[in-house]
Amino acid sequence: MTRPAAVALLALLATAARAGDPGAARDASADPIAGQLRALVAELDRDHASPRALVPLVELEALEDEVPDLARVALVYARLAEDREAHPEVRAYARFRLADLERARGNLRRSEAELAKLAFVGGWQLAGPFDNEGKHGFDHAFPPERAQDLAARFPGKAREVGWRELPPEALSLGFAHLGAALRPARDVVVYALAVVDAPREERVRLHVGASGALKVFVNGALVHADPSYHMARFDQGAVAFTLRKGPNRILLKLCQADGRLGFYARLATARGEPLRLGAARLPPLPPPQRASPEPPEPVPGVLAALEDRAKAARGVEAAQAHMDLAIALYERRPGEDRERRAAAEARRAVELAPKSAAARLLAARVEEDGNRRRAHLEAALEAHPGDAMVLTALAQLEEQRGRLAP
Repeated sequence: MTRPAAVALLALLATAARAGDPGAARDASADPIAGQLRALVAELDRDHASPRALVPLVELEALEDEVPDLARVALVYARLAEDREAHPEVRAYARFRLADLERARGNLRRSEAELAKLAFVGGWQLAGPFDNEGKHGFDHAFPPERAQDLAARFPGKAREVGWRELPPEALSLGFAHLGAALRPARDVVVYALAVVDAPREERVRLHVGASGALKVFVNGALVHADPSYHMARFDQGAVAFTLRKGPNRILLKLCQADGRLGFYARLATARGEPLRLGAARLPPLPPPQRASPEPPEPVPGVLAALEDRAKAARGVEAAQAHMDLAIALYERRPGEDRERRAAAEARRAVELAPKSAAARLLAARVEEDGNRRRAHLEAALEAHPGDAMVLTALAQLEEQRGRLAP
């Protein structure tokens, strides 16, 4: 199945479980894409001030390749990006989607303007790659972790390495594509260093999304550690800490297994609004951080809110709450190597609503095991004989398995 077909299927199946209005149902039967778009816009109008608004946003992204008029989708993103009542992460994601969509439409200046509003950190210096065979690198402090001397040289994974600037062409839609600048890019540890100049001492948030496991150091102090391996996504996690007045060094340690090597990193105020800070000159580097009166702390974001909602939901709302969480997890933390949480939440939704075609379709979509996917689809077909979406999903599964002639 192609990615557009797969994500469109995910979008269609998730909303099918909701109690839609009759008008939307009629639209869906006449024009499924138009009906889906109307339903998602209605959801965003209803939930715009809730963390749950991330879910229809993810579904709207999935429809982009199918919608004939992308200007309407861009308008929806723009409206939510400027909505002061919306959750800061939801607003940021809407702006991120808007930047991507404008680039796809050929509006490059508009895309760059939207990206600039998100306050991605720039001016990165890279050191590495170092060895991460067996994923041992997360707990091993390589030389750049102990001191950042930009003139130093170190023994790397394949050769001697030092610090180098990440070239501008390796940045795309806020993603720092380290694999475009460093080789090898599998089973490696890479350090990325940036220095930002703060006009005053200020409590800030750093939103990050990195491939593989991640550690974040600010002025020499560890402020964030995520040992799980997954693909990089926008705003996967956030940590709050205090920047001192003047230059501050932010050091990221990426521990990569495979896939696209890189990260997203953007700064925000304590209230979650994007914060643009100038880059300090290199060298010299600022001295180590003194003890802060406020220790670093993780920022509970949209995922945490959806998790709390799923735990508290009862009755008919419970299955939908777990489906929403599964969709958000599938977007924010795909391929996670520990709990496979998106699939677990989708299975929970199936347990709560075993005859729901939408729950079964979602569970089949996020499952990696082909036999489990087929079992979900067959159960959906048994409960809903002749359902077009279920039949389509079964056909796509057969195509994936190579059982249909090309």
